[in-house]
Amino acid sequence: MWAWLRQLRTLVGPPPEVPAVAPEQVSERAPDWRRELLAEASWTWEAARVEQADHGEAARIGQAPAEEAARPAAGPLPWVAPGLALPRAVFTRHGYEPGTRPPSLGALRALLEAAYGPSLAPLASRVLHDLALFGALDAWQPTDRGNLARLHVVFRELSGLLGEALAFKPAPLALIGDLGPHLGLYRDAERVVCLSSRLLAGSAAGVVNTVVHEQAHHLQHLLVQRLLYAPRKLTPTERSLALYWYDQGTVTPEANFLAYRLSGREIHADDTAKRVVRDLMPLFGWGPEALMA
Repeated sequence: MWAWLRQLRTLVGPPPEVPAVAPEQVSERAPDWRRELLAEASWTWEAARVEQADHGEAARIGQAPAEEAARPAAGPLPWVAPGLALPRAVFTRHGYEPGTRPPSLGALRALLEAAYGPSLAPLASRVLHDLALFGALDAWQPTDRGNLARLHVVFRELSGLLGEALAFKPAPLALIGDLGPHLGLYRDAERVVCLSSRLLAGSAAGVVNTVVHEQAHHLQHLLVQRLLYAPRKLTPTERSLALYWYDQGTVTPEANFLAYRLSGREIHADDTAKRVVRDLMPLFGWGPEALMA
């Protein structure tokens, strides 16, 4: 039997050597944390935008798109100008003509979404690439001693980005102090924003919500002022918005809380603030409670 096994081994030969697998090359580049955050947040709209652009360029020159097309771009998204020259159909489908007052709160919301919705979409990407703003929000801890300095940074940078997105000059910060039951106030006469010192003990989402909310009131005030003193400089879209806000006037929560919450000004400010907070939730790991801040 042993002789037979030795003869079989000579016929088969030794087993072939398995070539060694080359070790994986370790990238010398530092990881792109912006790209990682975008990927973790599942911003498929960003990946689709880059892939569509690369496919279009590849088709033009007759080449296959690069593998990088499926990854989010490293740079911030470009701004989208507000839709202030909307087609007539946007208005008539809700029963009114361009430049006239929206007949209902639903019509107002639809007009706001058509005019400003696409412009707000790149804002979260811009926050991600603003190192000062991202750092202040990321380091924010309730009651932390450094929150006062961070609050100034968040107000300055976030207000600037919102102004770029919606094409208006943001209101300056007048003070941070005791505002009673209010977390923030916009003063029409002075065109300034005031923030409550109670924000320092709250969440970063609450700060974002308050800053965007009060700046939205400033945008409303600017359009109403232009309606009164320079109406010909308004587009039909701006005129319709300004008419709704002007006709309702300013309602205080102390006078009539329900009317205040259901007013067009408050609905617009609240919707805009919640939209920005919702877009930032995956970046900073904020839970659903952020929308209640």
